[in-house]
Amino acid sequence: MGSDKGIDWRGLVRDIELLAKTGCYEKVNNFLSLGNVDSLRRNASLLVAREGVLGDLGGGPGTSTKALDRVAPENSVILLLDPSVDMLEISLSNIPSARVVRVGGRFERLPFTDDSLSGIVAMFSFRDAVDHRRALDEMARVLRTDGRLAILDIYRPENPAVHFIVKAYIALMVPLAILFNRCPFRYLNTYKSFLRSIDRMLTDKELLRELSARFERTAFFPYLPGAGIFYAERPRGPPP
Repeated sequence: MGSDKGIDWRGLVRDIELLAKTGCYEKVNNFLSLGNVDSLRRNASLLVAREGVLGDLGGGPGTSTKALDRVAPENSVILLLDPSVDMLEISLSNIPSARVVRVGGRFERLPFTDDSLSGIVAMFSFRDAVDHRRALDEMARVLRTDGRLAILDIYRPENPAVHFIVKAYIALMVPLAILFNRCPFRYLNTYKSFLRSIDRMLTDKELLRELSARFERTAFFPYLPGAGIFYAERPRGPPP
């Protein structure tokens, strides 16, 4: 895993809050994904949508929760977890669904009992976990024995050249996205922390290896270089 040096966690949360409050966060995400962010969220949601209690970890303003709410069975409950009180408040207006329960908490210490969730999604939020391996331990702990997990995110490519290309793509596209969507240009500075978060994110092979150590079955569905959906099911607990 990359170094945490240079990561201002409180600043990162503030940056995301600022972009979410203005509606620019999702607009920029959509631009970066070439207009496919909605379908990516839907695909990730479909992998885990089932009866029972579902969790959206790092759900923020509720955009990913909305995607999960659209495809989940009617009798399921959705827990939207986020460490930011402001983001949870924003989600109230973004997704008023009565079956969505907002919960404050972090990846590394999920406020759920063992074997209590049927499915979990983490969409563009897992890479911001302070401790990725501890977060995976917690996911495996709270999922039922037949539970499913889908992580949709940007990862750190194994190949240094591809890693450079991914960061260059983001560095080029973000200013264009901000201009195109008429967001205040000062928001460009908030993406510096996002680029640093990619440097410390697990690579695709590392994440698959860590998932395989905790789940009986795993799969990877790439989209663009450096982005895709990591899927796992049937947790077997944290590795020894």
